[in-house]
Amino acid sequence: MMARNYFSKLWNQHLISERENEDLLYIDLHLLHEVSSPQAFSGLEDKKRTVRRPSRTVGTIDHIVPTNDDKDIDEKSYKLIKTMRDNSIKYDFKLLDTNSYEHGIVHVIALEQRLVKPGMTVVCGDSHTCTLGAIGCISWGIGTSQVEHVLATQTLAMQKPKQLQIEISGKLNKHVTAKDIALEILEKHGSRFGEGYAIEFFDQTDSKLSIDERATICNMGIEMGARYAYFKPDMTTIQFYKSHNMNKVRDVVNSLNERLINDFDQKISINVSDISCKVSWGTNPEDTISINDTIPQMTLSNTQKYDYMGIEPDTLIKGLKIDLAFIGSCTNGRYSDIKAAAEIIKGHKVNNDVTAIVVPGSEKVKRDCENEGLDSIFIEAGFEWRKPGCSMCVSINGDMGKPGQRIVSTSNRNFEGRQGPRVKTHLASPQVVAASAVKGEICNPADLE
Repeated sequence: MMARNYFSKLWNQHLISERENEDLLYIDLHLLHEVSSPQAFSGLEDKKRTVRRPSRTVGTIDHIVPTNDDKDIDEKSYKLIKTMRDNSIKYDFKLLDTNSYEHGIVHVIALEQRLVKPGMTVVCGDSHTCTLGAIGCISWGIGTSQVEHVLATQTLAMQKPKQLQIEISGKLNKHVTAKDIALEILEKHGSRFGEGYAIEFFDQTDSKLSIDERATICNMGIEMGARYAYFKPDMTTIQFYKSHNMNKVRDVVNSLNERLINDFDQKISINVSDISCKVSWGTNPEDTISINDTIPQMTLSNTQKYDYMGIEPDTLIKGLKIDLAFIGSCTNGRYSDIKAAAEIIKGHKVNNDVTAIVVPGSEKVKRDCENEGLDSIFIEAGFEWRKPGCSMCVSINGDMGKPGQRIVSTSNRNFEGRQGPRVKTHLASPQVVAASAVKGEICNPADLE
């Protein structure tokens, strides 16, 4: 029997049993980090259970580690880190610790180390696990009680979502990136249109999006309201596994793409040829405009966004003075992101009124950048070159802005307080952040040419 679509095929392949309003699924890979897992392990211990499949369980320490050598780990954070280390020994699962060459942000290292493969089910106690759908797996974030359930059983009961396809076509203009595609979708359709859906991004672009670009778009799928976001695997995916059992992956991809029906509950199309550089203006990723546009008028119920962000409607977003520039996170902390920003920065200096930092998404990204001399470009320009970690994406590790500061950031969320109390966050691509750091204000990369 032909599956309704790719997602349905993978779901059915992992189906153990059907229940009322939910299905019991087998989980191929369980990823852990130090913040969302301690309570789950405590639950196991209380119930005298163990980890069902340690070989399919991998942990890292990424959220609360300082990225600055000058900062010490506080007592609370150290306790979480020690708990993760102790649990990895007790339950015999692989931990990519801070001293490991494989260490990094969980959603970055899972792709770069090919821990995930097309056709797999992957979960993690982190909402941005949908990032890993870039290579054609079903990956999603889960809560603490679900983390415990997967640890104990390697299964999870889930309600099957509806299906939404977003066709992406056209050719990207200069300086326009995958981040701009995601922000364009959010601007047009809002942050809730994906609720109850699994989103399939259908790549019909002229040159095909890279896996890194697909990861950025999938990463923002959760900001669109969807728990699951993915690209159906193709030749780009297969090439990504070069030197990593590529022939076997090709066979898997071909098999997964056989006998599918292109059937969805809803379809949306977006032509990237029409997109320009984007930047968020408010306190939700859907509050986004093109960089040359004016801040829109909102309803009376939303006027607190103006007050929090220190902006006014009908004024240009471009030219807003900034205090901080952040390049990093699971959205845009990969080698290709940092290289693209370095190309903008080269030959320029960071504005004297701006603090600018680059945080590689993993140790491998850091090494690759340093081998190419990209770190020197940033350092000479006046950026701080940091150690890997989640850093300023979430202000629980010492990396944050000061109250009232304005940040232009490559991360995925601009909620109130996300990057520090009363900090004003503008989401943008690495290129826009790099250019803005030089100008000292939100600007288009083309402005430096």
